[in-house]
Amino acid sequence: MIKGIDVSRWQGIINWHLVKQNVQFAIIKIGGSDQGFYADGMAVRNVLEARSQGIPIGFYVYLGGASLVEDEVKHIKNLIHNIGGVRPGEVFCLDWEEHHNNEVAYVKGIAKGLIDAGLKPPMIYMSLSRVRGNNWAPLVAMNCALWVAAWGDNDAVPEKGEVPGSDEWPHWAMWQYSSTGTVPGISGRVDLNQFNGSVEVFKKYGTAGRGVTMPSPVNSSRVVIGTSTTEYVVKAGDSLSVIAAQWGKSWQQLWDLNRDKVSSPDRIFPGQKLRVWSSGNKSVAQKPTATHFNPHVRTYEVVHGDSLSGIAAKFGLSSWHLLWEANRNIISDPDLIRPGQKLRIP
Repeated sequence: MIKGIDVSRWQGIINWHLVKQNVQFAIIKIGGSDQGFYADGMAVRNVLEARSQGIPIGFYVYLGGASLVEDEVKHIKNLIHNIGGVRPGEVFCLDWEEHHNNEVAYVKGIAKGLIDAGLKPPMIYMSLSRVRGNNWAPLVAMNCALWVAAWGDNDAVPEKGEVPGSDEWPHWAMWQYSSTGTVPGISGRVDLNQFNGSVEVFKKYGTAGRGVTMPSPVNSSRVVIGTSTTEYVVKAGDSLSVIAAQWGKSWQQLWDLNRDKVSSPDRIFPGQKLRVWSSGNKSVAQKPTATHFNPHVRTYEVVHGDSLSGIAAKFGLSSWHLLWEANRNIISDPDLIRPGQKLRIP
């Protein structure tokens, strides 16, 4: 048995170097469909940093239950594209907590669509009461494993044999046994999980071979993608305004083009892939003026599209944490910096 966590944007900025020292795997939320189709705002950052630390990982998508199966599958393909595909050994999961008049057929249809796209059968997350409330034999027959949530009073101790059942499944593959855990590197509470096997077995539930990529975003009824776009890979120091200026556009226009990829305009990260305009003349990106960026001036005024990581990169700082620590008196949340704030550069 190995211990792990599942995380989303609600955990904020995670120190994955510390997390690696305390867990053996992590499941990362990449998006959902419970509030329209959306990408999790921290997904790309979490995926890039967890991969860089060599942590065995998986991904999950929260299913809303209100959209057509084919649109759900198209949206999930977009989310997979956003994170650069699913690599060998990375596990894929579907989070089912909502309502549908035929939930077994609904979840089965989405799972089949992903299998047809090249993924291994996804793991299915649901509560123990949901497991017991339906006949999930069709999912079992497709080799979809069970990820069961059974917290009790959030005081279960797996080592003492306090484990949930699995009904139609021969056994659960993963058990979320607490929603109030603490892990160094993460501020606040985090879900704790136990995997029924070793790291090697965990990876066998994941994608095989060379992995699965989605070479281009797929249109769906709620994710509208123009035909005259191409792809841009975000670099250190980039912001939506800096990128948009290369095409003579505003950051608002670029954000509108990437609403399914970017949940907040100040949260883009190196390695993230954005849509940009393939038509029109690309100009040389405008460098920030001396008022906003001068490596010899040890203050910086925040502009639209900035993030702590982007500002730290501009000044050659080794980590955004250094910038945050130097400005704790004006920044209470590292995700919330505002245009006009004047930051001290350490």
